[in-house]
Amino acid sequence: MVQKWCFTREVTLRLPRLSFVSIQAVVLAAASVVAVASALPSSQAPQSNEERIAVLSSNAMQGVLREVVPKFERESGRRVTITYGPAAVLARQVDKGDRFDLAILTPAFVDAAVRSGAILRDSVVTIARSPIALAIRKGSRKPDIRTANALTATLMSSRAIASAREGASGPFFSELLQKLGIADEVKPKIKLTESGVDVGRSVANGEADLGVIPVSEIMQVPEAEVLGRFPGDFGGFVTMVAGIGSQSRQKEGAVAFMRFLMSPEVTAVFQAKGMERQ
Repeated sequence: MVQKWCFTREVTLRLPRLSFVSIQAVVLAAASVVAVASALPSSQAPQSNEERIAVLSSNAMQGVLREVVPKFERESGRRVTITYGPAAVLARQVDKGDRFDLAILTPAFVDAAVRSGAILRDSVVTIARSPIALAIRKGSRKPDIRTANALTATLMSSRAIASAREGASGPFFSELLQKLGIADEVKPKIKLTESGVDVGRSVANGEADLGVIPVSEIMQVPEAEVLGRFPGDFGGFVTMVAGIGSQSRQKEGAVAFMRFLMSPEVTAVFQAKGMERQ
């Protein structure tokens, strides 16, 4: 499910990480496609959809963006429209040629969009990452997952385990089960959902005993809570990478928003929402 909101395992991306000064230089070099700003302050001139910064964002960033976007809008005078969804679903929109100014997705999808020319190579920057963890219903019993043996016993004894059909945590969990040697035994217990948010809801309403999603998505479901990260070498992260659309009509605004997301003033919000800087 893709949601649109309007506001008034660690993966290494094989692309350069440039400073925001470099990113801005690249954007300004493409000045022929940047719209001329209105002479009136944004607070006095209503913005059309064409003038808003159009963002495609993975659900993992939803908790952070809901909190920080109003602050960005107040301080910058710019307006932002965000479409949320699983990274794989949003990547298909990019492939179809849907217009966007900024995409915040997992590394593999940003990498593919760069290769296809949909995202400007020199604009790509890593925003943050969130640990992949197990979710449980808030207030329920907390089984032990502190060691490989304890994790194995907990997974084997669970009635149902929710996992997103197209989320980055799905492949991570499949590989984890292979490492533990229990893939065949646990596979019948896995309940596939459409998104990470749906994983949290499945846990919250009792359809699943456990859910495998990033911490940042668990925290978006009030009735669910974090049981814990996977132990030791079994741990993993979902990394969020941003890049500017090559056909963006709001490149300057996209650069401003990226700079804002990387600024120290919002780092505390990322941490509070289950994400961390690299």
